[in-house]
Amino acid sequence: MSKPEVDSAVRGRIVWAIFAKEIRETLRDRRALFLLVAMPMIFYPLLMVVIAEVAASQTSKIEATVGQIAVESGGVAPPTSLTERLEGEGDLELVPLKNTEQALSDGEIQALVLLGSNFADDIAQGRSAPVEVRYNSVEPLSVSVVDRVRERLRGWKVDEVTRRLKAKGLDQAYIEPLDYKLEDVAPKARQLGSMASRVLPMLVLIFMVTGAFYPAIDLTAGEKERKTIQTLLTSPVRPLEVVCGKYLTVFTVAMISGVINLLSIVLIVGHNMLLASGQGESGGGLNLGLEEISVVDVVALFAVVTVLGMMFSALLMTIATLASTPKEAQSYLTPVYLLCLLPVLIAQLPGIEMTQATAFLPVLNLALIIKEILIEGVVWEHLFLVAVSSLIVTVLTLALAARLYTREELIIGRAGARGLLALAANARRGLQGRVPEPGEAMALVAVLFVGLYYIGSALQAQDLMVGLLLTFVGILLVPTVGVTLWRGYDLRKVMHLERPPAMAVVGAALLGMTSFVWVSAGTNLFHEIFMPMPEEFIEMMEKTFSVPEEPSGKLGVILVVALAPAVCEEAVFRGWLLSSFRGRTGGVVAVVVTALFFGVFHMSIYRLLGTTTLGLLIGYMVWHTRSIWPAVLFHFLNNTFSLLSADILPFIGVDASAERVPVWLVLASLTIGAMGLIMVHLSVRAPSADGVDGDSVVVT
Repeated sequence: MSKPEVDSAVRGRIVWAIFAKEIRETLRDRRALFLLVAMPMIFYPLLMVVIAEVAASQTSKIEATVGQIAVESGGVAPPTSLTERLEGEGDLELVPLKNTEQALSDGEIQALVLLGSNFADDIAQGRSAPVEVRYNSVEPLSVSVVDRVRERLRGWKVDEVTRRLKAKGLDQAYIEPLDYKLEDVAPKARQLGSMASRVLPMLVLIFMVTGAFYPAIDLTAGEKERKTIQTLLTSPVRPLEVVCGKYLTVFTVAMISGVINLLSIVLIVGHNMLLASGQGESGGGLNLGLEEISVVDVVALFAVVTVLGMMFSALLMTIATLASTPKEAQSYLTPVYLLCLLPVLIAQLPGIEMTQATAFLPVLNLALIIKEILIEGVVWEHLFLVAVSSLIVTVLTLALAARLYTREELIIGRAGARGLLALAANARRGLQGRVPEPGEAMALVAVLFVGLYYIGSALQAQDLMVGLLLTFVGILLVPTVGVTLWRGYDLRKVMHLERPPAMAVVGAALLGMTSFVWVSAGTNLFHEIFMPMPEEFIEMMEKTFSVPEEPSGKLGVILVVALAPAVCEEAVFRGWLLSSFRGRTGGVVAVVVTALFFGVFHMSIYRLLGTTTLGLLIGYMVWHTRSIWPAVLFHFLNNTFSLLSADILPFIGVDASAERVPVWLVLASLTIGAMGLIMVHLSVRAPSADGVDGDSVVVT
């Protein structure tokens, strides 16, 4: 069933047609539409009304019941003032019993007050007298009665203290040396956010998973059982197009379900708060401090909910694809659903906060980022890391789903999850001379990203320069080359190891020597206006890219921070990743996607704009020339000139410590860079490794 490699490009119109068909059939089902839209809007108001009315009825009934209590004081009559205080309001009745403990267990009384045998003497002589109150916590009436007893004892205690102070001629302030006042300085919105953070992640997870659960089963295992999947796969559509169309359907339904459920809850809560304030008819309402919640917080929460929906839709649909029947799919998905609840519960534990480590733990990171936004506000660096890690899981899951749709024994047969074993057995057949597919390439980049984050950061924490070198070579270059050889791919074709045109080399050099000026000036201006960089980030960057004064130290830093990433990062992004798109997409898609991965790979939202811009330039060079060497040269020179900017700028009469680069220097660097880009564009590209121009049918 697998299609030829040249037919693996995704056609948007086909994906849209599949999505339109699936979503139309899903929403055409009136039962599904009722459960999706009408049920939440009816269920929550009805639930609120029923709970409120039943609770009010039961509370009124309990409060109207006279509580039966007993008082034991060791055979001595308790003080009259105490018994009068207990029975004074008519809702408590003292019952004389011999076996009070048994009566409490049997429910004949609801509370037992135990006084010491010397209670009256201790009180009369100004000493403290012990009092013990026993009750049955599983009986609502007993709980209500003990609250009444506690209130009466507290009142009697105040009266006794006042009497003692008066007898001694003392004022109340004598026993209250502190005028204690507690003030919560947290904004009202953050107080509400703290409460909402305990329930909102759970609600969002339940709504999203519930919304995606049944469409994921119906569009995969359901079609297998109805025998309609064969018709779809025998039509002129590609596996990835089928996966994308079905995924968009599951994701859309999940988002509709999540948004409608949350909207219904918000409306109910808001309505009841207005009623509780007693100002609903006058147009007022309860002041919750919601005006302090910024639009940015709301947009960030919606972005997190969207990412959550994307990840779970991909996960549930891929797992359901392994099933042969809907019943089998439910048996697969239910444990996944329950397991995903565990990280959400863990996120509510004290001390579990958003850090760079927890930012990459699936599900837990989404619950923690919701908690952080509601309590502290948006922390862009954390939001960026969470979004990236969740999207990595989504991409990997969809890549697996696309691979499954090329296996006849999985999609049409009844191999089920056991058919996965066949994937590994046949994975290397027929790969000689080929390049990786986009899904496989992105999967490797995602694995390298995780290794860079956890292993690379640990190595760099021990020794920055040695850790960087080990990270670039050991985590990026060696695994990439190793997987290429292990999979039997053509290393020369995968890595674009063609001889570059001389004009392209010169153009890349001009670009590399000047790009650091206009790229840094543009990104700094952007962050000054829209997203100021934290001082901690600036200090970290200065420490990482600090250059020693002595020549030998400069050379060492250049080798580690300029040359090593120029070779190793280009092997990953402009080699392994970019080659996977050749012949499958146009140049624009390949260069843009590769540049975005390159920008994200640097793990900082504050570096994303600059690194992505550089990635676009480098990607175009390789795509156009079919050679990685101009990219390596550009990358090396850009890093080198950035590192040595403190020495280079004074040489041309520019103050290196100035906050902004002079306009004339930015214009000059742009002019020289444009000349270099034109030279790259006009250079004659190297022939492809197989002698065929794979780009002849696409527009670059």
